[in-house]
Amino acid sequence: MAYSNTNRDKEQVNRGVKLKTTVFAVGLIIVTISSLTNIYTKWVTLKEARDKNNKIKNTLDKVVSENQQMKRQMDEASGSGIMSRKARAYFGLGTSDDYWLILPKDEGNLSIKEEGTVIENEPNILKWWDLFTK
Repeated sequence: MAYSNTNRDKEQVNRGVKLKTTVFAVGLIIVTISSLTNIYTKWVTLKEARDKNNKIKNTLDKVVSENQQMKRQMDEASGSGIMSRKARAYFGLGTSDDYWLILPKDEGNLSIKEEGTVIENEPNILKWWDLFTK
């Protein structure tokens, strides 16, 4: 009888070990799948963050270049060179180094017609009258 009890005990121990091994293997598989899923989601998130970061960096580069261009335009617009050019263009102002040409005033003798051609508006009767009377 003692022999049969020890066999049962060994079988129960073997079942317990098999159960523990099976539970451990299933747990290990679950943890592995969970870890792989977590790694994949982190990789996708990292990829999206890199893309977003690159877009923001490109936008920042554009904004910085526009800012530098606007600063150059502001410096040019506030400089004395552009102010004097605009004063000359809009108001006819000049400096002491400028030469001025004074043109004579027009007296109204602008004739579009040539002087040799005369347009006559006399009626024919007056022309005949002048021919015979003069």
